[in-house]
Amino acid sequence: MYSLIVAVISIALGVGIALSTIYYGGSAFTGSSAKTAEATLINSAQQISGATALFRTENSGNNAANIAELITENYLQAVPTAPNDATGAWEIGGVNDSFAYIQLSTAVPATPAAVSDNAICVRAEADNGPTTNDEATVADLASITLATGVPFDCLGVTGEGLYFAFKM
Repeated sequence: MYSLIVAVISIALGVGIALSTIYYGGSAFTGSSAKTAEATLINSAQQISGATALFRTENSGNNAANIAELITENYLQAVPTAPNDATGAWEIGGVNDSFAYIQLSTAVPATPAAVSDNAICVRAEADNGPTTNDEATVADLASITLATGVPFDCLGVTGEGLYFAFKM
């Protein structure tokens, strides 16, 4: 009888701990997926940035036309993977082809402030600090610019959607 009472109490304690972990730890679990997606984006962009720098060094300062050229010329093995949150593939562009960017959403933010509704963009804002321009919108991808000292950010592109841009 004593063993049965101990077993029931142990099961009840285990269920209580599991429920409290789910209840109090839920935000930690959801926040970590956004952080993982942001880290994946940054790592992928750094691979593209490094490959682009090597390409420029070995090609008299000329930029690669696109990521396919970096793969063809063996500066990258393949297009870096994108997190499940992304809807597009990595591309090179911006002012003087100085950015790697990827589309996160086809939904165009209703207002510049709505850029921060995306979980990855919230993480980017937190990591970039107060100098970020996360609420910026640009007319097209060729006009991507970020504030000085901001290595990456989210931008709403008029008529296209939400993008993650990384300075190379």
